[in-house]
Amino acid sequence: MLADRGLIRQRELVVELPEGFEVAVPETVHALIAARIDTLPPDRKALLQDAAVVGKVFWSGAVATIGGRDERNVAEGLHQLALKELIRRARSSSVEGQSEYAFWHVLVRDVAYGQIPRAERVRKHHAAAQWIEQTARERIADHAELLAYHYEQALELAGAAGMEEEIVGIRPQAVRFLVLAGDRAIALDRGRAEAYYRRAVEMLAAGSERGIALSKLAQATLSAGRFEEADDLLEQAVEDLLADGNVLAAGEAIALRSVPAEQRSEPRTADRLVAEAIELLEREPPGRELAIAYTHAALNFMLSARPSEGRRFAEKAIPLADRFGVHGAAVRARQARGCVRCIAGEMEGLEDLEEALRLALDLGLGVETAHAYQNLSHMSWYEHGPARAIELARMGVDFAESRGMGQQAHWSRFEQLKFLFDLGAWDELMRMGEELLAWEREHGGTSVGAARLAYTGRALFLRGDILGAARLAEEALPIGRASEDAQMLEPALTLAALLEETRGNFETALALVDELRELTEEEPMTRSTSLPDAVRICVAAGATQSADDLVQGTKKPAARTRHAVRASEAILAEARRELDEAIRLYSDVAESWAEYGVPAEQGLALLGVGRCLVERGEPVAGASRLAEARDIFGRLGAKRLVDETHELLTEATALSS
Repeated sequence: MLADRGLIRQRELVVELPEGFEVAVPETVHALIAARIDTLPPDRKALLQDAAVVGKVFWSGAVATIGGRDERNVAEGLHQLALKELIRRARSSSVEGQSEYAFWHVLVRDVAYGQIPRAERVRKHHAAAQWIEQTARERIADHAELLAYHYEQALELAGAAGMEEEIVGIRPQAVRFLVLAGDRAIALDRGRAEAYYRRAVEMLAAGSERGIALSKLAQATLSAGRFEEADDLLEQAVEDLLADGNVLAAGEAIALRSVPAEQRSEPRTADRLVAEAIELLEREPPGRELAIAYTHAALNFMLSARPSEGRRFAEKAIPLADRFGVHGAAVRARQARGCVRCIAGEMEGLEDLEEALRLALDLGLGVETAHAYQNLSHMSWYEHGPARAIELARMGVDFAESRGMGQQAHWSRFEQLKFLFDLGAWDELMRMGEELLAWEREHGGTSVGAARLAYTGRALFLRGDILGAARLAEEALPIGRASEDAQMLEPALTLAALLEETRGNFETALALVDELRELTEEEPMTRSTSLPDAVRICVAAGATQSADDLVQGTKKPAARTRHAVRASEAILAEARRELDEAIRLYSDVAESWAEYGVPAEQGLALLGVGRCLVERGEPVAGASRLAEARDIFGRLGAKRLVDETHELLTEATALSS
């Protein structure tokens, strides 16, 4: 400011002040900047103000358009402002054919902007937005957030100034670009997308346009895990859309309502909504909305252990989604097909899941990518073991959290529970369970609660805390049963059956095993996670034929199911006192479990080998195996198994002395 007024000058490195130097300096930074701007010639000051309307970064063409000036005169004026170090020119421009500038400091921009009368700002923001639209042309979506900003600013200022005519003209454009900005942000920043959609909804009256915006807002809130709010928004959306005759968008919104229903453990409601959506949409020519409805149907059948129906709808959805370029549905339908193929025993379904993840990442999708990590981690567990599965699940958490997708991060954490149980990382399992519980307290309980309680309870059970495990089992069972989702109910049934067997309530334990058998009839891989425990319970209850039927009825498509069946065959061989066969099977499966990565089952197989060797009259060899098993159980903190093994080891040692 002093230099502008000629009160100081610099010669080489020396700043000189005139004699009797005296000047009143404004007391605040803003006032200082304003005083300096006021020294500019009127045309330069107006140029700076027009630049401030565009933003901290601006372009020569935008400034020319806002002020109705010749671009050559603007270029010269901006050059002079740059010499005064109020603005600076960028080395390269993000807009082809335009000189790009930025304010030296955002406060300079703020002060210059604040000097513009409110009514003038409305016109200037509108002009800036129109320049961006004309410049962007076919790439207008790339500039949606900037356009939304300018139209929103113009609308807000016009409202404050009572400029009704301008409001009517600007509001549709503000809504258009807010929704488009939400669409652009949803894959990268769910929270920002939600804010854009919400502001658009607030500007709209009831009708089809508001219904579509409500549906988009609901999808953003679903990703945050706010299921009740999402369902309310979708219900409003359907009402608006049907009232306006927009059957296609209404059908899509009805299908989407199945998601919060599923999360609230209401599978029958989810089925009804999807069926209603499909019935509505199949009356119309096939399009993107029907592809989405078919995809939701496939996902619902996948979750409710109906793989044949899930595959049928997935294979109807995929070509339709590909044909109409519905990328999200194309990815999710492939995930559904991959999962149900694996569930039915076709491990080639992993190829569908890997393709879905690649496609989602290539397309830059958000929610669909997070789901792809979840589903691939879950199915990889059965074929490649818990170490690979937990790696994928953790990648899913990182991906979801970086984009504000709390619900997807929650599910990827849930996936880790079973992997942590397998790996014997039970302390981490407990911590993860607490994190999931805290999330559910904030967002409302989901079907995940059943598995969270059950896996935590199984760790407590093996560590000897029977009362703690029983409390969790009592809470988990009704949640799991309400969900009708095998992956949620299976661990709860297993824990409850183990507890009943421990108490000597064999009839109740066998009833729970029978429920487990019926639940997993079409899901051999889900059954494999509990098969050895179920067989041990049947053998303890004297129901070896039931155990044999359970084993014979289990397909062996994946590594885990093969190991589980072999472990169960070893248990049955021991029960029949076929000791040579039992020792061979137990020895083989101990190696398999070690390679696959489940130390508890490895230890139980070694325990079985030791028992059989002692029974066959080889206490020294048996003691060696029992000691190996006890070491594994000790590392896990599995007190019940340590005590059982120690008792047998003491007996074997006594026999060998």
